[in-house]
Amino acid sequence: MTATESDLNINGTEVMETTGLDAGPRIGWILEVLLKEVNTNSIENENERLRKRAKILSELKDIELQELSQPIKENNGELRKWIERSLQIFGLFGIIYTVYSGEMPWDWL
Repeated sequence: MTATESDLNINGTEVMETTGLDAGPRIGWILEVLLKEVNTNSIENENERLRKRAKILSELKDIELQELSQPIKENNGELRKWIERSLQIFGLFGIIYTVYSGEMPWDWL
């Protein structure tokens, strides 16, 4: 089941207390990253762990934090499948060729 922001065991006020940041977009970005990490099982949805991670995230530059907070692209799974298939069939050469040529190596078959 996918967690929502209300399912997180931390809220914006706690993030501000933990990080020393004022209310603003950085708090929202941190919450988005935490939610994404909980949903990908990168971190447990436990208050103390989330607070520690929020503190680490607060030290990132705005652009880094904003990039991390972006939603996971839906084609991420497709890219992973493509890389795995390329490695299975053509090895590293297949990936390098595809990156530089824009062709799918299994089109050669």
